Amino acid sequence: ENPAPPAPTAPDCDLNWIFFDYDKYDIRSDAKDELQTLADILKKNSDFTAELSAYTDAKGTDEYNATLSTNRANAAKRALVSLGIDAAKIITSANSESNPIAANTDDDSGRQYNRRVELRVKDKSGKEVCRSIAPAVPSNLKQ
Repeated sequence: ENPAPPAPTAPDCDLNWIFFDYDKYDIRSDAKDELQTLADILKKNSDFTAELSAYTDAKGTDEYNATLSTNRANAAKRALVSLGIDAAKIITSANSESNPIAANTDDDSGRQYNRRVELRVKDKSGKEVCRSIAPAVPSNLKQ
């Protein structure tokens, strides 16, 4: 009788959401480390894929924010490709201003949390093996 092969262990992601400056989609220096960590996980696990879910704050029209969130997802994808990840292993979604995690304040104190790309890693069956960690939003700014 053959023992079952050990189940693959989920990697410790140690990933955080990546954020964007207002009305921008260029990858900030603080996001480069997160994307490098994600690239390393994907390189060590050839069956894994990345899922990048991009969001905006509530400033701007729905159409504008849809384009901006698409550009943010694609910028993160391009960064991963430049780190040696096959583009076919990266799924993107653009979610515009849906699902805010902080109040869309008049100033940037709350809105900055909503301008993000969430990072997820999935195995070959599509099961999520790990996800990036949301930041701690101050209670006075929670949605």
